[in-house]
Amino acid sequence: MRLARWAMLAALFTTPAAAADSVSCFNDSGPKGRIGLWTYEGQTDWRVARQARGATFVLGFAPGRDEYQVPDLGYCFFINPNAAGAVKCTSGSLKVSRLAARQAMSGQYRFVLEDGQVKGLTFVASFCPPKKPAARE
Repeated sequence: MRLARWAMLAALFTTPAAAADSVSCFNDSGPKGRIGLWTYEGQTDWRVARQARGATFVLGFAPGRDEYQVPDLGYCFFINPNAAGAVKCTSGSLKVSRLAARQAMSGQYRFVLEDGQVKGLTFVASFCPPKKPAARE
């Protein structure tokens, strides 16, 4: 029993702290050939997340490199539905370890936002088609 308790404590201190559930997906909808990476916080399914309009971290990059800094990105910001406007990234990087068009993307990012928040994640993202505009009635 004592050994099990120590094992649990050891795991607690050696396992990185996990943020709330999140799910990432990507698409290639940009007119300049950029890839858009979307991370939906508090969700585990991007299809559901798109409908929920929750906290979302978004960035866009032109494929062809393994690592990107903020100036290399077309856009990088965090949208919190409970706050006014988007908060831009001021520093940080994206590392892409795999990008297979319309299949999967993996990598990691860590960015500091204008308000001091830090957004970081090691992710595996599936392809999510760009949203289609809502039909007008």
